[in-house]
Amino acid sequence: DEPDIANTAVALLTTVSENTTGPIDFSPASIAIVVEDDIVVSDLHEMADAFVLLFGLMYALHLDYPKKLIHTFTFTQTVIMGITCCSNTETSDNSVCIWINLDTRAFA
Repeated sequence: DEPDIANTAVALLTTVSENTTGPIDFSPASIAIVVEDDIVVSDLHEMADAFVLLFGLMYALHLDYPKKLIHTFTFTQTVIMGITCCSNTETSDNSVCIWINLDTRAFA
């Protein structure tokens, strides 16, 4: 059975094994990345790799963050990944910024 991914801006689609008991499986059998209703990358096995690859695809394809997830993506980008915008860079509120904060004090 194929999943219904119509009207899906971005998603991480997981395939779980039959013996999964909980609602969330942190070790899925495989992960696929969905962008604009199409599976663009499949057969990934680590959630962290899929998540970072999703950010890379959004940057490389010049995609805006989905309006309903803009705060989630912005928080992840700035706080978790340490990627921030320069104050003089012209970007919309929902675009991926390209300035990477390499301040070593953040890692101390």
